[in-house]
Amino acid sequence: MSSILEVLPTELLLQVLTYLRTADLAGLLPVSKRFKKIIEPMVWSKIELHRPCFHEDYALLQLQPLEEAVQRPYQHYRIRDVMMSVRFDDQDSMKQDFDEKTSLFFRNFEAWYIAEDEKKKTRAEELARLVKWLCLPVNGPWGLDPAFEFTPADESKKSDPWNALAKMRNLEYLEISADWETYERAMPFNKDAAPKMTRLKTVKLRGHLPKAFVRHVLRNGEGITELQLGILDKPLESALDEVQEKSSSESDCEGEYQDEGEEEDDESIYDETMAPRGLACLTPDMILSFTSLTCLYLMRPAEGNEGIAREYYSVSGPAERHVLREWAYLLRATRRTLTHLILDHRVIGDENAPDGTDNDTYMVFYCHGPGYYRFVNIVLPVLLEDEWPNLQSVKLFGIDLDGIDKSEYELLDGGGEDVTQQLKRRFPTVKIESALGRRMLFESGSGTVETGGDVLDCVNGFTPEEEEQWEKRRVEGRLML
Repeated sequence: MSSILEVLPTELLLQVLTYLRTADLAGLLPVSKRFKKIIEPMVWSKIELHRPCFHEDYALLQLQPLEEAVQRPYQHYRIRDVMMSVRFDDQDSMKQDFDEKTSLFFRNFEAWYIAEDEKKKTRAEELARLVKWLCLPVNGPWGLDPAFEFTPADESKKSDPWNALAKMRNLEYLEISADWETYERAMPFNKDAAPKMTRLKTVKLRGHLPKAFVRHVLRNGEGITELQLGILDKPLESALDEVQEKSSSESDCEGEYQDEGEEEDDESIYDETMAPRGLACLTPDMILSFTSLTCLYLMRPAEGNEGIAREYYSVSGPAERHVLREWAYLLRATRRTLTHLILDHRVIGDENAPDGTDNDTYMVFYCHGPGYYRFVNIVLPVLLEDEWPNLQSVKLFGIDLDGIDKSEYELLDGGGEDVTQQLKRRFPTVKIESALGRRMLFESGSGTVETGGDVLDCVNGFTPEEEEQWEKRRVEGRLML
């Protein structure tokens, strides 16, 4: 005799299944062919591989309502999998668990795993077609699982995240936060073998992604309505390394972005650690294809005020100009369709200097440095020119001190150019907001971001208000278990 669930009409069964968590749905897949046909698209169509509340925790305070509105399909723990007094509060433990989930997810699509096995290849293609919504961290080789540990003697098992992701041609939403991993420890992206991703509507890319992969994802920009870009170039242990790689790393849009008569910074190159550098990835043709873009969020590392003690590191002026010219060209190309714009400067600093500052104090003192004035010279004129017929809001982070009580600070530059007020005068009907934002500290000697949240966040880079929100969510999470 068939079970009640087996004979339940599909519409009612779907209603029942919506109350189950991902792990419970996966447990029902082997029950019957009917269950598999119904449940498999539910499990694979919308996937979030960051830990629960990750994005809400690490979003800037002013952007947390936007993150909460996304309604992400977090894979919450089942009660029997959780030691409430330890595991849920231990963020490192949770991160490890979800890194392992990510490694298992990628294994279904990585070339070394499916090579020479037609069943695995066919299965990978079937699953890739189902994925429409995907948000995940890319943390390099999967050392947490011995099966994914790469050593030079075992090159057949290099991690292969970029080619795996490119198989998912039906994606409509793609969000990646990628930690630094040397390119030698991951398979290079093969753009010639990758199918076009023509259905994308929302793309959010943060951290260290190969330029070729970024371009592949964004090559069909006509359908993209929301774009977030915060790409970092590979870290350099020495500023001299940048000189050696300069000929191969120049922005492909450099000629398009540079105004006639604009001079390059006169920089002295020393053998010091290079601070994190933004990476300009887009070509002019790609930028012109964004004909439907309505929401744009751009973020980058920015050079701080000269008052910062910089005895031990260098900042790349050329990299800053490349990224800012990309911003300017992108804004100019999309101003007729944009409704919401967010610009985010992460003011950079060495992990050890200046000592004794919290995030807010650091940002007030040091946000108006050469990086800020490059923005004022290259990007601000574009914001103030011509018409923006659909613009509704502009949010600035790490750029201005508008609304900040500066009486207790002896500012090094008098407070900058007051970008916020200029925008308010230019756009009297547009909601213009400004906040201090966050700094970006990096590790001495390696040049990598001292990650303490999402890939562009750093330790001690959060406000007391944001930390209070974390604690509130953790308490609510415990009560839900």
